[in-house]
Amino acid sequence: MPSIPDPRVASLGESLVDLIGTPDAAGRVAYRAHPGGSPLNAAVAAARLGTPTAMLTRFSDDAFGTLLRDHLRGAGVDLRWAEAGAEPTSLAVVTLDAAGRAAYGFYRCETADVSYDPRPRPTLDASVTVGNVTVSLLRPPARGAFHDIVAAHGRAGSGAVTWVLDPNARPALWPDAGAFARELASWMPLVDVVKTSDEDLAALGVAEDEAAGAWLAAGVAAVVVTTGPGGARLHRRGRPPRTVPGRPVAVADTVGAGDTFTAALTTGLVDRPHPNDLGDDAWDALLRRAVVASSITCTRPGADPPTAAELAAALAG
Repeated sequence: MPSIPDPRVASLGESLVDLIGTPDAAGRVAYRAHPGGSPLNAAVAAARLGTPTAMLTRFSDDAFGTLLRDHLRGAGVDLRWAEAGAEPTSLAVVTLDAAGRAAYGFYRCETADVSYDPRPRPTLDASVTVGNVTVSLLRPPARGAFHDIVAAHGRAGSGAVTWVLDPNARPALWPDAGAFARELASWMPLVDVVKTSDEDLAALGVAEDEAAGAWLAAGVAAVVVTTGPGGARLHRRGRPPRTVPGRPVAVADTVGAGDTFTAALTTGLVDRPHPNDLGDDAWDALLRRAVVASSITCTRPGADPPTAAELAAALAG
């Protein structure tokens, strides 16, 4: 059996099953199970892009948990720091509008990924230099576990890992936007880059410049805001925003597009200087790569990110 390369990227957070509803000609909706969860999608996307990637989460021993593990292993994701338990798998019920945009309902009471609470906390291998974490779905005890891991390995601890945070706002789970804003604020002293979206900011009820300014003031090196077909904007302290345009495509749906963007951004930071030390041209190249990767995902149903070869061909074109 070939050896598994040491991971360069760590993806932290929830692992769940998306039940995606598709109406038939009579309007009846049938649901199909798809592996999901923002950090799981990002881990798969990072591995497909050719970067050895590990995921930290907890899987159920049920059939859905097997589906998730098999999906990750099939993409080459390292599960050395994952756990297994008897709790059921978390579920997200997904409905799509006419434009392919997804709305979510969640079933996550005492489920496996919420129960992630390793003692002692895992120590990431020295090979891991970049990580990503999403926060809107985190609940105790998993929330505390991931917060501890990020703190220990990021700029609040060893400083060995550059962390990319995705708010991944889900108003169904955070009806109080102020409470979610305070939760986000508790992570800002720990992370280096925030990748968010115009939809996240709308859910928070905050203007882009205001949010970026507050997060940068908390020590974040860069804030990246995705705007769907409008591309992405970059905010840094003391510099004007920069915009990378979108890439027009025929959209099948947007499921997993933001997670693919996160993965392309995260893997692009591997073997680069710290985000504080990246120049304009380097940032433009990183964001262009992420925009193109996410646009490819939009052309395919479900969270189906591109391979490294597909992304290279699209960038060359």
